[in-house]
Amino acid sequence: MNVDEDKKLSTLYTLLKERDRDLSIVFCQTKNTTRWLADKLRKTISTHRK
Repeated sequence: MNVDEDKKLSTLYTLLKERDRDLSIVFCQTKNTTRWLADKLRKTISTHRK
């Protein structure tokens, strides 16, 4: 799947929302990217739960 750079986070969130998030694995190139992504997903999830 090819996704524009500026739409990657929203596309990933949509894909995870459609599946069981507790059983999903996402691979990142670096630890810093992993931390950034985890932080963004936590914030997105907590925002959408309210």
